[in-house]
Amino acid sequence: MRQKITLVASLQPFLLALMVVWFTCSCTILSPPSPLPHYYLLQTVDDSSCPPKGPVGPISSGSTKIIVGPISLPPYLDRSQIVQLVGENRLRLLPTDLWAEPLDEAIERVLSLNLTQLSHGRIVGEPFSVIIDSKKAAASTMRLLLKVYSFEAQYGNECILRGKWQLFSGSNSNSPLLEEETCLSAPLASLSAKDSVECMSELIEKLSYQIVKKISEK
Repeated sequence: MRQKITLVASLQPFLLALMVVWFTCSCTILSPPSPLPHYYLLQTVDDSSCPPKGPVGPISSGSTKIIVGPISLPPYLDRSQIVQLVGENRLRLLPTDLWAEPLDEAIERVLSLNLTQLSHGRIVGEPFSVIIDSKKAAASTMRLLLKVYSFEAQYGNECILRGKWQLFSGSNSNSPLLEEETCLSAPLASLSAKDSVECMSELIEKLSYQIVKKISEK
């Protein structure tokens, strides 16, 4: 009898470990798999959408090079998740719908390509984030800075872009050649991530038209 009690006592740690392994495996098997993340890019102006929606006059003889950036974002937008405004002061971060690149660099890239496309090559945009040589950036013909105040899909079935852009000559970084506060909106089909990103891309396209038009009038 004493031997049986001793045997059972010696088996207790083994049985306990076996139960822990069984419970862990059961939870792993029964729990649903985590959803895979989806990654999104802002879209540039489609080649088929040119010529631009409004008349854009000649800018100058030859091409004008503009380095776009850096882009300044508010902290709530400076993250990998897509952000939506779902109330007057309430935000929703989409946990599995993520930007495929930092949002500030995405805006630089798309704005640069749009400026070139919409001006038919009279402007050559280049993202600041891809320029390694800071002296090259400083000596460029022009520099476009953008400070974003808000840029997201909103619960009222629209997307909003509020900000301020400034255009500087390469030799003068203190006094802008052009400066404008901007507030743009576009209708939103739904609060899905896909529709939100398409709507936000449309806002960058509108901003691009606005900048090209102002430069052509300068």
